[in-house]
Amino acid sequence: MTTPDPESHPSWLTWPIRAIAIVVVLPFRLLWEAVKLVGRFLERFVLAPLAWLWRVLVVIPVSWLAGVIWTGLRAVGGWVLVALRVLIGVPAVWLWRQVVLPVLRWVYRWVLRPVVVAVLVAASFVVERMIVPAAVFVYEWALRPAGRAVVWFLRAGWEGTAWLGRQVYRFLVRPVGIGLVWIYRYLLRPVGVALGWAWRYTFGALFRGVVIVWRATVMPASRWVRDEIWRPGAAAARSVLVAVGLRR
Repeated sequence: MTTPDPESHPSWLTWPIRAIAIVVVLPFRLLWEAVKLVGRFLERFVLAPLAWLWRVLVVIPVSWLAGVIWTGLRAVGGWVLVALRVLIGVPAVWLWRQVVLPVLRWVYRWVLRPVVVAVLVAASFVVERMIVPAAVFVYEWALRPAGRAVVWFLRAGWEGTAWLGRQVYRFLVRPVGIGLVWIYRYLLRPVGVALGWAWRYTFGALFRGVVIVWRATVMPASRWVRDEIWRPGAAAARSVLVAVGLRR
């Protein structure tokens, strides 16, 4: 696509557009250029000197003063730590070694250790004299008889179920199976064989003979009637109907 040439517009339309652009756009453009000029002037002759003064009069002195204070604090802190170590650390170490540790050893030897030993002895006595005999009593007079009773009950149930299964098999399943086998072998199978033989040599032979006669006589005759009479007659009737206009 080609852009239309601005010179191809009619002059009566171009001059009003240019006049509107000069009246509307030009003042804003001049105002923007004036603002940019003022901004460059302020940046060069106002903001830059103020930034230099701020750095020289505030930032550099404050940084130097902060460094001096930090160095002084580090020196004073070192002196304070040394003084605390001398005035507090050394006496605290002496107090710990000479007073606290002996007291703790005495408390452990004459208080905590006897208490722990007494607790262990009491616990051992309770376990050996009370808990173990009670557990043995519960096992001998409750759990063991209950387990034997459960085992006896399961064994009796299993043996009773097995005995009942053997009786059902002996007096019900086996006689019924033998009877069914005998009925099949001496009744159903001979009857089935006799019916098969009768069907094969009577109705089966008759049916096969009818099929052979049908295939040998009726089917060839029907094919001859269809090919020699029906189809030519239908074609002749159709041509006659088309000729007289009764069929298209």
